[in-house]
Amino acid sequence: MKHPSLWGSTNERFTIIRDNLISSGMNQKSNLLTEKWIEEKIKREFLTKPIKRLAHEIGRSQVFVRTRMKRWGLVVPQHILANRRKDSMFKKGNISHNKGKKQDEYMSKEGIVRCSGTRFKKGNLPHNTKPSDGEITIRTDTKSKRQYKYIRLGLSNWYPYHQYLWEAQHGKISPGYCLWFRDGNSLNCTLENMELISRKEQMTRNTIQRYPEEVKTAIRRISKLKKLIRENEK
Repeated sequence: MKHPSLWGSTNERFTIIRDNLISSGMNQKSNLLTEKWIEEKIKREFLTKPIKRLAHEIGRSQVFVRTRMKRWGLVVPQHILANRRKDSMFKKGNISHNKGKKQDEYMSKEGIVRCSGTRFKKGNLPHNTKPSDGEITIRTDTKSKRQYKYIRLGLSNWYPYHQYLWEAQHGKISPGYCLWFRDGNSLNCTLENMELISRKEQMTRNTIQRYPEEVKTAIRRISKLKKLIRENEK
């Protein structure tokens, strides 16, 4: 059995004590693995190691580590959390470990049996599938954040409701044109509230060029201010 006092850093001594406990058949939560050791390790490494890894190294749950961090006022900055999420993502060019392989080449027989009960069967539909054609739902555009109504024309076939109404009355919308909501409410899908305009006209209406010169100057200055604030916050 190694003696922790004869070895280097605090982290190495901690590892030796943990290994000694395991080798001697004692529980990792023995009194020898004191709260002091745990506190020192968490406070020293919470900024450099994810909570999951810390929990594994001290033999406790992630909830335990989070609770202790909250008690001791330890907060991981947002930029570190963002970097950890980024590091855990698949990078461009990365290849999945099971690409081109059959299931039994990367999973055990027991694993295949366990996951078979949760697989989608042929012909199964998601729980949120609308029961019939003509159903209308509301979706949020990921870029503009505006909400739009969509109508179901068939299974997995949804179409913008405002376009559907317009084209039923006036025919297909020509390339380079779009619909404009007169009152600015994209959920108010009535023919009276819509007009067909060119993309060029849409761009003019959506830019600051439609405002008086003094308003345009104010908008530009506000934009520069916001940019400076963002740069100083980095």
